[in-house]
Amino acid sequence: MEDKKAQNLYSLDRIKGLSDGTIAIALTLLVLAIDIPENHDFTQEGLTLFLKKLEPSFVAYFSSFVLIAIYWMQQHSIFRFLKYSNRTFEWINIIFLFAITLAPFMSKIKTLYRYDANIVMMFAITNIFAGLVLFGMWQYVLAHPEMHDGTITSRMKTNMKIRTLLVPFISLIAIPLAFINVHVGTYIFSSVPIIYIALIRLDR
Repeated sequence: MEDKKAQNLYSLDRIKGLSDGTIAIALTLLVLAIDIPENHDFTQEGLTLFLKKLEPSFVAYFSSFVLIAIYWMQQHSIFRFLKYSNRTFEWINIIFLFAITLAPFMSKIKTLYRYDANIVMMFAITNIFAGLVLFGMWQYVLAHPEMHDGTITSRMKTNMKIRTLLVPFISLIAIPLAFINVHVGTYIFSSVPIIYIALIRLDR
């Protein structure tokens, strides 16, 4: 049985390369969602108006960039314990990358329809999906000790569980808030990096 399991294990080189490349491209494409206002007179008053018009695009860009960066850090933390991959894990990772590639599209939609609570809900659902897939990835690794290095402690398991579920949790809160006040529902995603950094500091 052990020999059969070993035969189904693969090197991490290709899956790491695909993951880093996909996430890097998604992060780069996010900036294309920023709409640049045209025909502006850059006096002091014109510059203020210009920046106000940039604000919705920049908020969508910043939120998406930070969330993807946190996903990447969490995925990196999971890979840090891995020695091998298998076919099922690769499929889970591909589904996760699929969710990541939706980010530039969702950022653009969020910019175009910035006052629509339904768009905030779509943005939140996309991040709930990505976060739950990442959580599932972590649970799969824990269930297959032949894939990791055996150094995962109970504390690490708890901390990783909390971190991978942070974005889905904030996203769930954002949905009802958006229907009460779309601006609050939008800006609550800005709390994710603050909470994430606090969790890391508490862990240390």
